[in-house]
Amino acid sequence: GSFARSNIISPGLGLKAKLTAKLQALLTYRAYWLASDTDAWTVSGLRDTTGQTDSFIGQQVEVALKREILPGNLSADIGLAHLFAGSFTHDAPNASGQGDSTYGYVSLTFEF
Repeated sequence: GSFARSNIISPGLGLKAKLTAKLQALLTYRAYWLASDTDAWTVSGLRDTTGQTDSFIGQQVEVALKREILPGNLSADIGLAHLFAGSFTHDAPNASGQGDSTYGYVSLTFEF
C-alpha cells in the first residue's frame, strides 16, 4: 500500500456489507497528515526538514470485495484504492509532481 504505520495521523471511516453468504463488500475513506511538520512520508521518501510545507498528505478511497471460496479455509480479495494527493504531496521540496495515484490488488488467504 501507499502508507506504512509510521509518522502519520489517519482518521477514517469504513462500511462493510455482507452481500451474500459468501460475498462481502468494503468501502473505506481515510485522510492522512504527517504526525509532525518535519516528519517524512516514509513510503514515498518525501520530507521537508524545515517543516514549512503543509502536512496534509491526501485522502484515500478504497473499495474491495471478499469472496469465500472454501468457507473457513480459503478466501479471495480484490480491491482498488485511489489517493487524492494533498498539499504536502505537491509542495514538499523533493516532490515529483506526480499527483494522484491509483492501485489495485488481489490476494488469496488460506486458513487452517
